[in-house]
Amino acid sequence: MNIGALPDLILSWLKSQGSELLGADKQSPLQGKFQLGQQYEGEVLENLPNGRSLVQVAEQKLDMALPQTAKPGDIIRLTYVQSGPRPTFIMNSAPTTSPQSLSVSQAAQQVSALSRLASPASGSPVA
Repeated sequence: MNIGALPDLILSWLKSQGSELLGADKQSPLQGKFQLGQQYEGEVLENLPNGRSLVQVAEQKLDMALPQTAKPGDIIRLTYVQSGPRPTFIMNSAPTTSPQSLSVSQAAQQVSALSRLASPASGSPVA
């Protein structure tokens, strides 16, 4: 082995390693999982400390910048618009909170019952 050629071989090897990492022909790990222009639903899993959110979209967990009103459990509608090293989605609508049960206080239930008694049903006389 020619030791004089060693620096050139090392430099060549380092350059090829860097070009592999920075190569434009590298595919995004999400390429093929999403179709450009396709709409998806995502569920906000958690709000991250950096002001971003962890969102589950088509079985993929993605780190996204969402409005501050987005809370875990919210459903968002997204359109996939750009692939590449940083896939891009557009949010179609504001986050909607998943349906939760609504409880009304006993006082509100009594007021509602009294208001129904006070207003006669159409066609029935008030006694």
